[in-house]
Amino acid sequence: MDGLYVVPHDNGLVAVGSTSENSFADPASNDSLLEDLLARARAVVPLLEHAPVVERWAGLRPKAIGRDPMVGRHPDHRRLHTLTGGFKISFGLAHRLAAGVIGEITGQPDEALPDRSAATAIFHCCAHREF
Repeated sequence: MDGLYVVPHDNGLVAVGSTSENSFADPASNDSLLEDLLARARAVVPLLEHAPVVERWAGLRPKAIGRDPMVGRHPDHRRLHTLTGGFKISFGLAHRLAAGVIGEITGQPDEALPDRSAATAIFHCCAHREF
C-alpha cells in the first residue's frame, strides 16, 4: 500500500505511518487522515484490530519546491551551509549529503554530487512564501 508502514519495536509497540499533506491551517485537521491510516494498517495486519493507540503525533518534514533537496552553501549568505528539503528521502541520503556539505566547507568538494554553480537561480532566502 502506498504511504503506509507498520514497524514493530522491541518494546512490543508498533509504529504506523505516515500521512503527507502539502498544506494545512489547523494542526488537528489530520485526524481523519490518521484514522484512515489506522484502518489501512489494521487491514494489512489484523492483529492490530483491537490494539490501543498509545500516541499520535504530527511532525513537519521540510520539502523543497522541486524534487531535489537544498544542499550546500547558500548563494546569498556565504557562511551558511544548508541540508534541508529532502522530505521523505533524507534519511537514506543524509550521510552522502552531509559528506558533500562537509567537503564543500573544507574545500574538498564531492565530485559525485550535482554541480551547485546554478544554485543561485533556484535557491534563495525567503521568510514566507505564498503558493
